[in-house]
Amino acid sequence: DENRKDIPVIALTNLSGSVDEEKIRSYGVKEYLVKSNYTPGQVVEIMRKHLV
Repeated sequence: DENRKDIPVIALTNLSGSVDEEKIRSYGVKEYLVKSNYTPGQVVEIMRKHLV
């Protein structure tokens, strides 16, 4: 959708397999975050980076 093309999409998931990541990244997400790899604070900082 042309109206939403510049909205950054961040995938926050429990799926850590390389096939899962490859599939989700193919949709054009800006970040692919596996929950167990990040603290809540880190997730917030990553989100802030994309909302500036």
